[in-house]
Amino acid sequence: MGSNTSLSSTIPSYYLTVLVAFLMTAVIATPFTSSDLSASRSEDTSGRSDYWQTGSVSLINDEAGDFSSIAVSDSGVMHIAHVDPINGELLYSTNTTNTTWSSENFTFGTAPNASLQTNVSGPTSIAIDSQGDVHIAYRAKNSQNSSIYDLFLIKQILPAGSWAKITVSSGRDMGHHLSLTIDEDDVAHIAYRDNTNGQLRYAFNEGAANCWYCWNDTAVTDTSGTVISGGFFTSIATDSNNNTFIAHCNSSSSTASLQLFQQTNGTSETWTAVYPDGQGKGCKQTSMDIFTPDPAVGGSDEIHISYARDENSDNQSELRYTTNKSGSWNGENVVGGGLGSTINQGWTSI
Repeated sequence: MGSNTSLSSTIPSYYLTVLVAFLMTAVIATPFTSSDLSASRSEDTSGRSDYWQTGSVSLINDEAGDFSSIAVSDSGVMHIAHVDPINGELLYSTNTTNTTWSSENFTFGTAPNASLQTNVSGPTSIAIDSQGDVHIAYRAKNSQNSSIYDLFLIKQILPAGSWAKITVSSGRDMGHHLSLTIDEDDVAHIAYRDNTNGQLRYAFNEGAANCWYCWNDTAVTDTSGTVISGGFFTSIATDSNNNTFIAHCNSSSSTASLQLFQQTNGTSETWTAVYPDGQGKGCKQTSMDIFTPDPAVGGSDEIHISYARDENSDNQSELRYTTNKSGSWNGENVVGGGLGSTINQGWTSI
């Protein structure tokens, strides 16, 4: 999640809640066992804050709910990117009313050479800019070489609603574990894993709205110039000063660690790293959001991260939450409410 598309950035930090399995602060997009895509959102009905409305989103087929990601516009409209795994078809759904949804697929190129966007592999990531344009990042096979996977971004250009496509990165197995955000200047940022070289990479569009197809794509390097390995389960966000932050797992082993990289705005080659929750106990399914306070109220930006790790060395992945809200980093296990025990397993979203 990013600062412009995050639901939690509009609510006080003390209401920020870590939830599991695609559950977000106000909206959820969840593939059921049949991979149907369903959406739920909280409604304060008759004073009940725990009331949820649920409905089917995409009726294209029974397998259309894989790899979903969601963003909500300032007007409250929900936008979901998702994949039909039968042929790897990229799909987009939005609610035209509170209970009515429309879904579409994507065809790019000029007839007779136009082709449907298929062969999508892995997660999608969706974000909305200040003009209301929807951006979707995804990974798909190269049209000329099936052993190569490219990282793509498509953008919906309003008011006509047409879609345009750009290749962000190509040449090898790119786009794993991708995450997209858009900052307050409408610059799009993508973090992902280069699976061929095992590296964390970062791409951003240099021209923002004036040249959304002008991309700079580099390996993430630390202050000594060392290229960062890992790039598993990336999550990217920007703060109120448009500084970029990337959370990732530095390996897929049981001794992996959560790492957080910060890039100071305007110095795209400089990244500083911290371990916000210790080292060596494993790391999976990271999700990050940055709370930016109302300038009229004042306060500092707060980073909130959820992820999973084997906290007790018992081959169980506990849900963890860490934040720098107090001015220093503090992590804790998330306890399962009335269950009175640590929550195990699950994908996180914050």
